[in-house]
Amino acid sequence: MFDYTSLIEQVRRLLGDNKQFTYEESMMQNTSYYITLANEGDIQIEDGAVIIGDEQISSDNYSLNGNIIKFNEPIEAGSSVSIEYTYSTYSDETILKYIGDTIENYISGLTNTDYGFNGTTKTNNNITFNEKSLFVHGTVLNIVGINLLQVAGDAIYIKDGDTTIRTDVSAGQANDLYNKVLSRFLYLLKTIRTNTFQGVVMFSWFSCN
Repeated sequence: MFDYTSLIEQVRRLLGDNKQFTYEESMMQNTSYYITLANEGDIQIEDGAVIIGDEQISSDNYSLNGNIIKFNEPIEAGSSVSIEYTYSTYSDETILKYIGDTIENYISGLTNTDYGFNGTTKTNNNITFNEKSLFVHGTVLNIVGINLLQVAGDAIYIKDGDTTIRTDVSAGQANDLYNKVLSRFLYLLKTIRTNTFQGVVMFSWFSCN
């Protein structure tokens, strides 16, 4: 069984959705149980990354709800606070949903393949390295709002079995940050479709009339 959750971190890295931040307060103005971090989203704080005064605070001594930290004991006025945390716009669950949407609604049709996505796994182990990479690149493009069917439709020419894909159509379809991702997606799609449709003759309506 292939675990689609193994693709989440790859999507996050390619998306650039894993940023480091530091909250610093040289002197708390008031005694408080709460600290509000500047970012909202999926926030992760490693154990020992919260320092009050000169003391590392264990994660057992506070809770995190959204971007608000609640401490078991109040932080005294005049204390210095330093918190290092990682912020992501998309949660793991959200990225996994995008992976499923990308595979089921776009890639399966483009490659004429049922990948058996059922939320987390595939029904067999025959997913290739190129297919995994296609899923990752396609998911990133889907997340940033690029219509995969449109860009693939602009690139694919099918006539009597010809599955040629132009990989230069990315210009103008994505900003500079994602042009390389789009070009790689189209290259992978070309490679996979060449294998999928090898030996298959596809006739258009016009060729039959």
